[in-house]
Amino acid sequence: MSIIHCENYEIALSNPIENSFCSGYLNHIQPRVKSLEFYEDVIRRAIVCELVLSDRKPVIGIARCHPKDKYDEEIGYKMALTKAMADMSRETRAIVWKYYFRKIAKA
Repeated sequence: MSIIHCENYEIALSNPIENSFCSGYLNHIQPRVKSLEFYEDVIRRAIVCELVLSDRKPVIGIARCHPKDKYDEEIGYKMALTKAMADMSRETRAIVWKYYFRKIAKA
């Protein structure tokens, strides 16, 4: 399987033909993460996640911390991202998690 990088999509082709892109067998189009932003509201003890994919409208997930619990930024990020991806397919969620651990979790 080869991955061809386009401006908006990564297209997975199972049997690529050397000279013709259109004659390959298109399995599926995988969305790419355009942006993934986290905003913290320390007063309300909440974290908001804004996720924008190449083939969808922006989605938002909100994680709130109970007043008696310890405020943990990392757990809040993961919970907010999980809520933002609630209605996405398994493959799309896997792409977003890879992006999160590659770009966001290291920072």
